[in-house]
Amino acid sequence: MSTWNTTLSRVAANRGTPHFPLAMDGVIWVQGTIPDLPTTAVNPIRAGHDEFTSEFLAIAHPGGVTWHNSDEDPHFVGLVAGWSTPVNPVDIGLYRIAGTDDVPGGATVTVLFDTPGLYYYYCRNHDQVDPIAQRALALPKASEYPIPMEGFVLVMGT
Repeated sequence: MSTWNTTLSRVAANRGTPHFPLAMDGVIWVQGTIPDLPTTAVNPIRAGHDEFTSEFLAIAHPGGVTWHNSDEDPHFVGLVAGWSTPVNPVDIGLYRIAGTDDVPGGATVTVLFDTPGLYYYYCRNHDQVDPIAQRALALPKASEYPIPMEGFVLVMGT
């Protein structure tokens, strides 16, 4: 069982349920065109939180997403391995986003997406990947535990 966390606007697994802390949630992607998408998006990380502000972003191809880290800790953007095209169609690499403890005001990283598809990413500093479900799982040290620091970027082709 999972419940909606109204504070974080995310699904959270209930303690004691099978596969805790993996929540029963997902993304339904009906493939088709979405007109008038922007080519860029910003996804800030708020101070004191181990979470991406938006869990889902959609941009037009080619495009980019910018993350700015206002939190004290460094965070990472990297893909969850094990998915096949059209999810994670190409490896985007691993990006470290320094926190305010390292850089006054926090750091900013922009990732360019040159290939259309659905990209599933997570923070390697606050999550791990369940090797069977291929889903991000929050580490107990994460401030939003049991909610993982994960997100999706849909890059729409023309």
